[in-house]
Amino acid sequence: MVSKEFKTIEEQIGILKRRGLDIPDEKRASDFLLRNNYYRISGYSLTLRSHDVFNQGATFQNIVDIYDFDHALRHILLRYIELIEVAVKSLYSYEFTKCYGATGYLDSAHFSDQVKYREIIAKAEKQKAARLPHEPYLKHFIEDLHQDQIPL
Repeated sequence: MVSKEFKTIEEQIGILKRRGLDIPDEKRASDFLLRNNYYRISGYSLTLRSHDVFNQGATFQNIVDIYDFDHALRHILLRYIELIEVAVKSLYSYEFTKCYGATGYLDSAHFSDQVKYREIIAKAEKQKAARLPHEPYLKHFIEDLHQDQIPL
């Protein structure tokens, strides 16, 4: 394994400058590096350099802009992925319970892969135990209604 020697933020900025990156505001660059890690942000500079030499005119602000764009795009995508995930789960739950009832998932006969079924049930029980203190609907079913079988 190749060992990398520790570099201070100031040394990291020096490396970037020696490689041709324009850094007009070293204090701002220092703050950004401290919050985001040199190696993490180095990936965002790949389109701005070739063989560790930055293209003429490349600035630290370019890296920040690419990083900020990636951050914003990732959060937009995650928002919609979550909406899709919830919709698919809800639709699956609705169709499954329409056929097999609210606790039909507990009957192994409704599953073709018994090993997978046991894994799913074990995972569900583990999640139920972990989430009980934080999920009002679980508390309601288990503590108020004294139900151990949670509807799908």
